[in-house]
Amino acid sequence: MAPNGRIQNGKIVAEGLAGGGGGGHHQVPPLPHQPQRLHLVGVEPVGAALFEGPRQTGMQRFGQRPVVGGAGRQHQLAGTLSGGWKQRMALAASVMHQPQLLLLDEPTAGVDPKARRDFWDEIHTLAADGLTVLVSTHYMDEAERCHRIVYISYGTIVARGTVPEVVAASGLHTMIVRGGDQAHLARALRNLPDVEEAAAFGADLHVVGPDRARLETAVARTIAGTGATARPGETSLEDVFIQLMNASTDNFGAALPPEERADPR
Repeated sequence: MAPNGRIQNGKIVAEGLAGGGGGGHHQVPPLPHQPQRLHLVGVEPVGAALFEGPRQTGMQRFGQRPVVGGAGRQHQLAGTLSGGWKQRMALAASVMHQPQLLLLDEPTAGVDPKARRDFWDEIHTLAADGLTVLVSTHYMDEAERCHRIVYISYGTIVARGTVPEVVAASGLHTMIVRGGDQAHLARALRNLPDVEEAAAFGADLHVVGPDRARLETAVARTIAGTGATARPGETSLEDVFIQLMNASTDNFGAALPPEERADPR
């Protein structure tokens, strides 16, 4: 895996899939993979670009499966599709042969919110039909849609489990601060030893720390006389993600020659 997270080479070993070797682990045969961007976007119509096999079967799947909602678009030039439609087309191409395992590399990067929701609805439909889907994403709201998640930082797994399990294992607690000079409060809170992070979420400030009592005391003292109010809140997956990233070591950056490292200032 390269520093930017892109898989350069190697193999994936999964349980329960047909392949050579004995025991519970097998080397997986070639797997469908949808990259961040679809490269099959030339001047052919969508139906022709997707299906080089039996055209009738392919067109039926493209026209009827909600995976793309492609009815009426079979004759549109693939290169004229919007970003969201190109991603749907890529998903259709990935699942048309009914695989057991599907790899999706940030499939919704750069698409509009409705296309993202439609895409994830289809992923859940495919999962309900028995397909195992492995998705990489930087969006925490997408991670929350997954049955199980794994956090990987600089090539190392730092957390894994269901969303509630990962949040509970972090040991973090959250206070929600509203009102006052939020920028000033955020700076003041971030300098306190009992505060892990203070980040703006709309009109609120989410303040996170590992000890509930100490966190409440620190927040109460900081906002005293400022007109701000504070209440306990739920720790989000994004709060956990930021804590894990802050605690991780950039081993790739450390391996660079001094002249190639970013200036910490």
